[in-house]
Amino acid sequence: MIDAIRYLVGNGVKWRNLPADFPPWKRVYAFFRRWRDNGLIRDFHDRLRDRARKAEGRSAEPTAAIADSQSVKADAVVKNDSRGFDGGKKIKPRKRHVIVDCLGLLLMVLVTPASTPDRDAAQEMLPTLREGLRRLRLLWADSGYTGPLVDWAARELDLTVEVVKRSPSTRARAAFSRLSSTARIDGTRDLHALSNESDVPSLPGQRESHD
Repeated sequence: MIDAIRYLVGNGVKWRNLPADFPPWKRVYAFFRRWRDNGLIRDFHDRLRDRARKAEGRSAEPTAAIADSQSVKADAVVKNDSRGFDGGKKIKPRKRHVIVDCLGLLLMVLVTPASTPDRDAAQEMLPTLREGLRRLRLLWADSGYTGPLVDWAARELDLTVEVVKRSPSTRARAAFSRLSSTARIDGTRDLHALSNESDVPSLPGQRESHD
């Protein structure tokens, strides 16, 4: 089942087009939904991330992270009510909000309509992230996260949000470089991998599981 799901996402095929050497696609999808709903997919991912960090000589739990977002044009595969509009890019996509560690390993992802401001998404994500990562103390972010989020995170979560300006510190600049090279997924391929006429996983929560 895991190999079938990896094949689907990695190759951008529809559920119905899974090769015959995998179990029937409806069975694979049923297992995927069950694993997603009971938290197994998140547990698989977190265990692998912890092992990857230890292999790099880091502790399993990070103390610093990076937040960013990516708009993905999705007219062909998602419903209108969950697309939104990205005024800056003049397209009707969804937006993927990601928080990664300093190695570029994914800590959390949230998929929203593109009209959702980055700071609003962060305010939704950070309490859950902070609850699971007690050692997390610093979050780097770009100018989309300015405003009341900085004071709110310090007051409510004991978390420092450092908005990286045009001349960021060497450490922050290196962290954002890792984010650009390792954490940005090919969103168009990823969305098409989930499309399947009547059985499209079209709600944001389902997208997050695959990311």
